Amino acid sequence: MPKRSRDEVKAAPISALAARRLRSRDVIVPAAPEPPAPAPVAVAAETPEKPKKKKTTAATTTKSPAAETATAAVAETQSAGVDGEIAAKRREIEEKLKLQAQTATPATAQEYGNTSLDDSALARIISGRKSTDVADEEMVDVGELAEVARGFEDDVEVMVEVNEGPVEKEPIQISTFVPNVDNYIQSEDNLTGTFRLTSGETLVVLGQYILEVVTGSITLYGATLTKESGRQTIYAPSTGPLPVIECNSLKGKTEGKDQRFDTEIIVTDLKSGLRDIGKIFPLFKSIWTPAGTKPKGTEETVSFFPLFSTTYPVPTINTSPSFNSVYDTLIQKNAPETHSTPSPPSIIITGSKGAGKSTFCRALINKLLTSTCASVAFLDVDPGQPEFTAEGFVSLHRITEPVFGPQFTHSNPDTVVRAHYTGYNSPKDDPAHYISCIINLIAAYRENLESATSGDDARTPLLINTAGWTKGLGLELLSEIIYNSQASDLVHIATPSERFNPVLGVIPPNVAIHELMSVAGVSSNRYTAADLRLLQTMCYMHHRPEKGNWDFVTPLTGMAPWVVPYTGPEAGIDGIAVLTENVAPEELITAVDGTLVGVVLIEEYAFPQTVTAPGSGLPWIAETPVPESSFAAGLALIRAVDVENGCLQLLTSIRERDIARWEEDGLKVVLVRGRGELPVWDMVGAFHEDAPWINTGAVEGAGGMGAGVWRFRKNVMRKEYITGRF
Repeated sequence: MPKRSRDEVKAAPISALAARRLRSRDVIVPAAPEPPAPAPVAVAAETPEKPKKKKTTAATTTKSPAAETATAAVAETQSAGVDGEIAAKRREIEEKLKLQAQTATPATAQEYGNTSLDDSALARIISGRKSTDVADEEMVDVGELAEVARGFEDDVEVMVEVNEGPVEKEPIQISTFVPNVDNYIQSEDNLTGTFRLTSGETLVVLGQYILEVVTGSITLYGATLTKESGRQTIYAPSTGPLPVIECNSLKGKTEGKDQRFDTEIIVTDLKSGLRDIGKIFPLFKSIWTPAGTKPKGTEETVSFFPLFSTTYPVPTINTSPSFNSVYDTLIQKNAPETHSTPSPPSIIITGSKGAGKSTFCRALINKLLTSTCASVAFLDVDPGQPEFTAEGFVSLHRITEPVFGPQFTHSNPDTVVRAHYTGYNSPKDDPAHYISCIINLIAAYRENLESATSGDDARTPLLINTAGWTKGLGLELLSEIIYNSQASDLVHIATPSERFNPVLGVIPPNVAIHELMSVAGVSSNRYTAADLRLLQTMCYMHHRPEKGNWDFVTPLTGMAPWVVPYTGPEAGIDGIAVLTENVAPEELITAVDGTLVGVVLIEEYAFPQTVTAPGSGLPWIAETPVPESSFAAGLALIRAVDVENGCLQLLTSIRERDIARWEEDGLKVVLVRGRGELPVWDMVGAFHEDAPWINTGAVEGAGGMGAGVWRFRKNVMRKEYITGRF
């Protein structure tokens, strides 16, 4: 049961002092001798375990009545001894405590979440300490009771939790929209909801759904949507802050429309397959339902839940006036009437981890697409948490539709202009290769998007989302990106703990600087960055781009693989490389079997020489593909290596029509092994415990200093390691 502050609950019916007496039922407290010669009174008491010491502050704290009673009793005892009145009071408390224990019924225990009195937390405390109390019973003087009293306050909190039972929480208003029979109509099957809003009203919806504006206008995640915007697919899981639907003010009256409301929207159930993710990855089974509800079967559950008010905090995406001011400034720079330069703006977003860079980028993309731009070029240089690809990629995209959802929900191969596989979730592992990939992507933007013209309105601005590494080597890499991108604007999102802007020292004088303070709320700590990366990888592997949905009913172990030969005239795999690792050719099969690999395509003229690995016959490439003559097509899983037939079994979400085009273009296919994490839950799949290829136990006898994984620190590298100049 979560802890509650003392302002939220009443005082415990059993005092802390009585609780201590109950733990040692044979306690004898003799009265103090008559003055004027008071003597220390010996009391039989338990030897306490190390009492908890609470930190004291200058602020005044409010103690519970039970704690105040205990403290006052100790203070009086220390100064004047234990008089007869206090001893009588203690005996009275003990009698009441025994009476309570005798009169307690199973029904009373069940009311507070226990099946019987013996199962209560108080009973467990007594039974757990009784043996030590009897064995270690000793005499302590009154002065020593002061040290024991310091632990009373914590005991009082325990007693409150045991005896108070569930407390009604005050509901938290999430949406300003208040439903009634006129403004909220729900279909009988609960699969469709019609909402009628007035100007300024907000609505928060959890889940996945299709949104359609019937009349009026709304703002969602920075985008302004009207009837002409059509049907939009929205993904709003509880893995991050939820987007807010806000009704815009009505300009003019529309005939045939209810004049009491400014906007009418329809929210419809969405069958995308993402709700089944809990069947394979139980950690994320409840991200599509409100907290406190038990997810039912996919067929019995709707995909969206309007949140009007809740009894638990729900983080939402909020935009401060300072953010809106920066949005307006950047949008105005790309407006046709303000084209003062031949090139569209190049905007870089910087900030530490968790500052809200990705949220800012999505909102800016949506604002640009629904105001002045037909498309936005998005350069994603964060291989740890990329926006439109799986982990380990840096990529350039041309975005033409608003983005409504977190990273794992919008993997669309049609948006990719060019991508490179770095193989790691941080640039520190191979900074030279990382920077060369970024420079190549910037050149691809200059060649394919920046100069694309069909009138001034076709200008495509460049938006660069950087990694949250702004110190040491990370700052030097960021400086290289700023210089090569010829940035016109830099937006730095600072966190409250940030004392100064570390990026200021590497910004050229001709770059406009926009500094903002992060408004990112406290998101759920249920999911770590590693969890979210694994989720993104799994969603990529289970994505079915031809159908536009995901298949989480079938685990990877149950999917039919591609069988691709790697030897002979019909070979479909031309080479296999392992990034930065010194792997002997004879160990190549061990290094790549059952791992995630990047599918990299190399121009035929630049294809390096291969070496046939002894034993397996795999074509080994010792060199890392260079970005000038190669690009990444996606991610694949080497499910098995069939040495006898010279074939690989591959699982991938790359479309079949894209694979067929590789041979037509004369491209060589190379599988590159990085350090992408393998989705273990997928490898277990429907086999559960009967999976002999999964070892979840520790090696017998393992332990000590050498039992862990060694991690090398590479963030001490400096610029000479990037450029190769010493």
